[in-house]
Amino acid sequence: MVLEIQEMDKESTETQLCFDLVMMVYLTGKERNEKEWKKLFLAAGFSHYKITPIMGLRSLIEVDEDLELMEISFEFKFAVEDATRVVESES
Repeated sequence: MVLEIQEMDKESTETQLCFDLVMMVYLTGKERNEKEWKKLFLAAGFSHYKITPIMGLRSLIEVDEDLELMEISFEFKFAVEDATRVVESES
């Protein structure tokens, strides 16, 4: 859940508090604001993220890896597979 400072009516506030309790009791969850999410993503090795608010209290969070690292990984994988095929065909 992404926290933003905003005005809410009484029902929205009660709903948010209920979600908070459910997360903390059943899922040992933690609320984070966008700055805290960014720090977590960077610490985990992700460099790109997008947070899209949807349906009131919830947000969709999309995270992906650095594209340069992905390209290097794929190039290495294909180079290893090609080398393996050459070795197998020679034996």
